[in-house]
Amino acid sequence: MKSSGIFCSHEGNPDLYGLGIRVGIYLQLTTAILAKYFHKEAIPENLNVNVIFLLAVFIAAITATTGTGLRPEEIVIFLQLCFGFLFSVLGLLGGRQPQGKCKTSHGDIGPADMASFFRLTLTTAICVYAVWFWFLGKDKMRTTGCPAYIFIFTKVSIYGGVRLFFQSSSTMLAIVMSALFSLQAFDMIIMSHAISRLFSMALESDLANIVTSLLRFGYWKNFLYSINISFFFLTIVSVELTLRWNNITGVYNIRSTGQLIPFVISLIRLLGLSYAIFVGEQ
Repeated sequence: MKSSGIFCSHEGNPDLYGLGIRVGIYLQLTTAILAKYFHKEAIPENLNVNVIFLLAVFIAAITATTGTGLRPEEIVIFLQLCFGFLFSVLGLLGGRQPQGKCKTSHGDIGPADMASFFRLTLTTAICVYAVWFWFLGKDKMRTTGCPAYIFIFTKVSIYGGVRLFFQSSSTMLAIVMSALFSLQAFDMIIMSHAISRLFSMALESDLANIVTSLLRFGYWKNFLYSINISFFFLTIVSVELTLRWNNITGVYNIRSTGQLIPFVISLIRLLGLSYAIFVGEQ
């Protein structure tokens, strides 16, 4: 760490959030968005890959929290990437793809149900971790006396009033996701999908049909698309500005194998999907 007056900089960890890892994640988000809107046959595969990437980022955040002595703004980068996945391509609840069912003693619980439940579990864990970080974790992490900034449509201090915003928003998300997690777990283990059947009956009601009809209008679809795209760009801007404003160095090149692997895999996936969209369908 170097400090001169009000200028501070420190060496980042390229194996955790280096350029290759960040660009690899951005490329995967791009691939998922293209699949969602232009090549729906690729959605199930990309949904699974998104979960793998999200799980890897979350595990990295947990590992960094317990063993590497990262600063709070570095953990914020992980949270920005996690919620970037959730709000741009995965959704808080994820998506369920038809994959068949397998009979169990508790009813028809198939691979699609277990995959959906796993995504819900992962989302809930991320939200709970965010609550811990903003209430307790941030104050327990290594600090140097240097200012720390993040992007919330402007440059704000991580130690200022924005903390209250993240405390309240993460708490609300954690409460909602924990309730949904408990409900689905209870439904799968005890009720044999009784609650799911009630939801299905509700979805077949007249009111649900009216809402569905409204959502089919192009304006609503365009609005939802714009939300996804906005969070995609917001994620990139937030992460890169957080790195820049906090003068984190050593994370702007691709030199290690740990960075090359996610970068190359994501690049190949994007090129393959682009070929299928723009060339394969001609």
